[in-house]
Amino acid sequence: MRGDSVGHKYVIRTRPFILSIFLILLIFEDVISHLIRPIQLYDEFLAIILTLYYIAHVIRRGRIRRKDGLIVLIVIALLTIGFRGNFNSKIQNNSILCIFDAFNIFKFIGAILGAQLIFDHYRFKELLIEYTSFMVKLAVAISTICMILNLFANIGMHTDYRYGIRAYNFLYSRVGDFYNACVLWIIILTASLYYRNSRNTKLFIVLALINMCATLRSRAWGYALLFVILYYALIIRKERKFRWWYMAAFAAMVSFISADQFSYYFNGNRARKVLLKYGFITARNYFPFGSGFATYGTAIAQRHYSKLYQIYNFSLYWGLSPDRRSFLTDNFWPAVMAEMGFIGAVLMAFLLCIVASKFLRVTDNKYSKVCVYFGLGTLFLSSLIASSFFSCTPLMIIMCVIVRTVPNA
Repeated sequence: MRGDSVGHKYVIRTRPFILSIFLILLIFEDVISHLIRPIQLYDEFLAIILTLYYIAHVIRRGRIRRKDGLIVLIVIALLTIGFRGNFNSKIQNNSILCIFDAFNIFKFIGAILGAQLIFDHYRFKELLIEYTSFMVKLAVAISTICMILNLFANIGMHTDYRYGIRAYNFLYSRVGDFYNACVLWIIILTASLYYRNSRNTKLFIVLALINMCATLRSRAWGYALLFVILYYALIIRKERKFRWWYMAAFAAMVSFISADQFSYYFNGNRARKVLLKYGFITARNYFPFGSGFATYGTAIAQRHYSKLYQIYNFSLYWGLSPDRRSFLTDNFWPAVMAEMGFIGAVLMAFLLCIVASKFLRVTDNKYSKVCVYFGLGTLFLSSLIASSFFSCTPLMIIMCVIVRTVPNA
């Protein structure tokens, strides 16, 4: 009898610990993939598992839940448009590449639908958040020490200099990957405040914000500002919702912070301006369905250098040439417009709004509200100049965990 009790206790503690390891791997996927190459496909692997889990659930029940039906319908419509674009344009004739590209674009939807089912009735809510936040605190502590050292010595954790200071990126290969990881750190730590509202956790949130700002990127500063406004409005002032005038203040301050960088990115013949220009041109030239999947602005089009890039003479632009392809994915809306046309771009905007409302409808706790508003805000803000929604699977999975494990109150 006692053995059964001990065994049951062991299972209760082990399950959330193992699951928290899976979540931590999502955050450190980029870092670990340098040591273990297959880990770079970890979020794709999880997206496949979660999508298959959702499909199996639908087949078993014989119907799709009403609140998921519209999302599935729009995804099917976008897939139809994209593949019809491939058929019409003849730019990319490799069906396998087109399928991979379509999966990369919509994998976050499958991850959301599957994750929400798994965590709908998850039993070990507090332990999962507790274990995950503990490991995040450990990472923040190590990163903070390295951040301080980086100010005084070259420890190999910077990419460039800004304002005469080394721009910090911790163990991540790119600065953007690091401040996106900081977003996940902050979300997990904020969620843990519901169970244990301690000064210790608040201190680590502040340290994570400082780490994010140490990247010296205007986008990271905008993210930090958004979190501070949300925390003040929803937790300190206990507002029921994020009021419009908070949004106006945030927009004004972000515009001031990022004006120079935005002007820099979209001036002259720099990559983002070129991608935006030819995104419109592609949508117009291949109206109404676009040029199809694996043809423009995505990771597959980058890896297998699209014929469109040759037609548009992208080899003349820094970061867009066959031997220097690093900036070919620095876009979201231009890629959507090009591959799925103007109709596809409108449908994608509608889809993202439905996904956002899906998170907000099930969020009535002030801590999870901050997490959801913050996560979605960083994605929509980043989508203006980066490929945010193409690589948001880790954030979406973690937000599903948060809204299902932090009870409404």
